[in-house]
Order: sequence, then structure tokens, then C-alpha cells
Amino acid sequence: MIATVDRPRWPNQIKGHRAVLEAFDAGHRCVCLTSPTGTGKTVMIEDILKDFLAMGKRCVLYSNRKLLINQLSESLDRSGIRHGIRSPEHDDERHFDMQISSIQTETKRWGKLGWELHDAHLAVIDEAHLNAGESARKIRDKHLEAGAYILGPTATPIDLGDFYDILITAGNVSEGRVCGALLLAQHYAPDEPDWKEFKKEKEAEESELGPKASRSLIMTPGVFGRVLDAYRLYNPDQRPTILFGPDVAGSLFFAEQFELAGIT
Repeated sequence: MIATVDRPRWPNQIKGHRAVLEAFDAGHRCVCLTSPTGTGKTVMIEDILKDFLAMGKRCVLYSNRKLLINQLSESLDRSGIRHGIRSPEHDDERHFDMQISSIQTETKRWGKLGWELHDAHLAVIDEAHLNAGESARKIRDKHLEAGAYILGPTATPIDLGDFYDILITAGNVSEGRVCGALLLAQHYAPDEPDWKEFKKEKEAEESELGPKASRSLIMTPGVFGRVLDAYRLYNPDQRPTILFGPDVAGSLFFAEQFELAGIT
């Protein structure tokens, strides 16, 4: 397979694109592709799709969310890739070699109603870390039985070793900064909370603090005052700011308290 690039690409995009095709040529049928968020995995996917489509091959791109399906469709439109969308909200345009498909829709139609999956030579399972359950596995197996290749792009390639044959790392955060895909950010915090009383729970979980303990620690009297003081110290001009709270309820609390302090 020949990797075709028709416009400038970041180094990690070129690397990932070529490495996936080389892995397919080497006999790997299920390939997981990873690169940090913001480093252009969608562009890599589109370049690979174009290669297959240029050879007269059929492709399908799976997603599990309506919002992502619409975003992927818009991106394919910008790249000039004609496609159909197989989901209840769209017409089922099977005459296109390229299809975007809802995993839930395919599971119902194929698994329960007797419809056929798109007869693709390449099946891309987007957000692979979110789509490795029973439904996605059955769809993958069906495509493999038909001789298709499987590609799973993700920024979080965790616990996917039994789903994919090989992991390709297209780039890392440092490389993303070098090419300008990612930017350094300065972030600020008030004084550190006292973690000692939660030591036992942390050890029991053998990981970071759980949501309940984290919220209990952060949402104690006095903490909000220190957050507000830090905000005023580091941001006296009250420029737009993102505050990372312990959970949804805690974030809403902080938003309400900031508004009460006259900060909208």
C-alpha cells in the first residue's frame, strides 16, 4: 500500500499514517493507533481511508455517539470523502463505498433485524478505548471473517491488548509541542489540601483518591475562600478562566459562589 499525502502534515500524522499501512502489509489485521489528543488522529484516519478508497476498496467508520458521528461526517465532507451515514437520524446510503456507522444501530439492525453490515475492506472503530465491549467485538469479528482490516484510533490505548494485534504510537506530547499542535499551559492552584487523613483510603484503592474522598477533602470550609483568593491573586483582571472542580456538584457550587462574589 502507498501512503498518499496531498497537503502538509505534522510529523506524527505522517508517521502514524505510514506505520498503519506498513502494519497491514506485514499481516496485522487489527491495528490500534494512538496519538495524544489534539495531534490530528482524524487526519490520519482520513488519509488511510483515502488510500483504501483510491484502490477501489470499501470502508466503514464506526462511532458510538450522535455528536461524534456528525463531527466525523463534517470532517469527511471537508476532506472531499463522499459517504453515507448508517444511523436512524440519517438516510441509509449504501451505494457509497465509504460509510459512517453507529455501533448501536448496527448492533440492532444486524444482530436483531437481520440486516447486513457494510461489506468493508477496512473497518475503523473510532475512540477505540470506548468501543471494545461485546457489541464492538461482534462487529469486529464479523468484519474479520469477511477479510477486512480493523483500525482502532484512540488517545487512551488502555486494556485493548485482547482486541488489537499491535499498537502503533504515532507521536507523543513533546512532539506535539514541537510542531505546534499542542501548547504549553500555565495553571495555578491555591495551597495543597492536607491528604494525610485520606491516606488509608488511598492505599486501599491503590490508585488516586476516589471521587467521594476527593470531594470530601476539597469541599471543606475554607477551601473556597482560598480558591477565590488565588483567583484574585493570579488573575486580577478577571480574564476568562477554567476551574477544575472535584465533580459536577462541586463545580456548580464553585460557579455559584464565584457569581455571588461578582465574578461571572
